Amino acid sequence: MRDFCIVTVECKDEDQADSIIAAVMQKNLAASAQKRPVENTYYWKGELVTRNEFFVNFKTQSKLFKDINTVIHELHTYSIPEVSILYIDGGSRTYLNWLKSESSKSAPM
Repeated sequence: MRDFCIVTVECKDEDQADSIIAAVMQKNLAASAQKRPVENTYYWKGELVTRNEFFVNFKTQSKLFKDINTVIHELHTYSIPEVSILYIDGGSRTYLNWLKSESSKSAPM
């Protein structure tokens, strides 16, 4: 079962995270979003960098990944945004039904 997933993205700050969350949720591309501050250490152009960033999770249907990815790339300021998809291989049927009903391409009226 690969119908559902969590889409993750690291954002440079809370404002960027909030902007991306608002855009994705307004388009009803995810049933929920979570954000949290993180300290991220990584290599960039051969140099070790440590930054405070915000980590965002979107819980959604796998078929909506491309649309979420597009929104992220439109709003993100990094030249290479860290966007990942983690498939949900199982879970509570009632939760997955809720996730499906609350994430669709049509915005609420």
